Amino acid sequence: DVGKGSGLGLSMVYGFVLQTGGFVDVESEPGVRTKVTLYLPPDKQVDFTAGSEKSEDSAIALGNGEKILVIEDEPDVRDITIEQLKNLGYEVIDGGDGKHALSLSGNIDLVLSDVVLPDNRSGPKLIQEIKASNPSAKALLMTGYAKSDVLRTADNELMCPVLSKPFTKYKLAKVVSDAMNEAVG
Repeated sequence: DVGKGSGLGLSMVYGFVLQTGGFVDVESEPGVRTKVTLYLPPDKQVDFTAGSEKSEDSAIALGNGEKILVIEDEPDVRDITIEQLKNLGYEVIDGGDGKHALSLSGNIDLVLSDVVLPDNRSGPKLIQEIKASNPSAKALLMTGYAKSDVLRTADNELMCPVLSKPFTKYKLAKVVSDAMNEAVG
């Protein structure tokens, strides 16, 4: 059910492990046990220029101190996203799971929100409320799953760009940079 976990925990872990150059092994005996083993590289320095995305982007898009409000109900996903954004050169405000996001949104350049939030809140509705009080704020939604109608306006247009989870640092950098450079509509 909405607000009771997305079931995306393992796919998020898998995405983060692959991003670091590691891999995941899953062994399952139905009705007995499931064993998940994470293999991570010994070096803490991750080379984000390696891998298949290098051919698409030879240089990672960096911020210039712009303020981003991050709203995500999964603390681990939120913490990793915040850390990546800081490493990309953005100033980040932790909006938690969205309960107090409106009070934090006065002087931001972009709001990055999960689509599904607890307590019957939604990222799209929260973004509409933030943009009502801060029209110059850009918006970006992130999701591991979503019904397309939730993300569309009455004219059937996407209300803002959508970042699919799990995502790499490259993808985060590109989508945030693109959203920052879009004209406010």
